[in-house]
Amino acid sequence: MTDPGRDTIIRLVLAALVLALFLLAGMKALSDPKLLGVFADLKHTNPAWIAAIAGVYLVSSFLNAELTRVVVNWLDRRVTMGQAFAAFMVRIYGNLPLAKAGIGASAASMRGRPAA
Repeated sequence: MTDPGRDTIIRLVLAALVLALFLLAGMKALSDPKLLGVFADLKHTNPAWIAAIAGVYLVSSFLNAELTRVVVNWLDRRVTMGQAFAAFMVRIYGNLPLAKAGIGASAASMRGRPAA
């Protein structure tokens, strides 16, 4: 059995690496006029507004994940908030390339996870 503390550290490190990659890509896009395109107005936007938008997005995502957790628990399948959040993110971003994936993508992502 794996150590939960170690797993948490690994997940946090991976999340930090992905965030760093996104930040580097964003800085590259903002510095290159050819890549800037529709994001040209972001150069003149107050960073507090961008942070507020990101905060509202995260809060609404956690609320939707909580709704997912409650519905799945109602179906007698116990999931943690982290699993519900991951399933919600898979559903949201799975629908970008596969518009008809629907809730099947998040159901497939939770299929192999043990019940809590």
